Amino acid sequence: MTAARGDYLVFLDDDDTHYRTTRAVLAAVMTDAADRVTVCRVRYPSGRTIWIDPVLRFGNVSGQMVVAPNDPARLGQWTSRYGQDFDFLATMAFDGLVWNRHVIACLGHEPAVQVAR
Repeated sequence: MTAARGDYLVFLDDDDTHYRTTRAVLAAVMTDAADRVTVCRVRYPSGRTIWIDPVLRFGNVSGQMVVAPNDPARLGQWTSRYGQDFDFLATMAFDGLVWNRHVIACLGHEPAVQVAR
């Protein structure tokens, strides 16, 4: 994050992908909530989507859903424990979170569910 030069930060793991519609969603987010952190939704290959309810709680957030202004003094801290994405969001110094229902990424690390025929 310290090397980032843009106005916003968006996170994506190496085994995840953004959807074709993500760029338009991000542009709208940056316009509508320019000085706040927005939490979008993400989906696993199985179809399970997180977040379910717009609440900051352990297991309901992931780093790949975060769109944050690039303000190092207000960004949160990742920890080394399981649940570090929650820690990152919980320690941010922004005024609340904006919950956006658009799905922006597919998280590729959960195997797809096989459908019985």
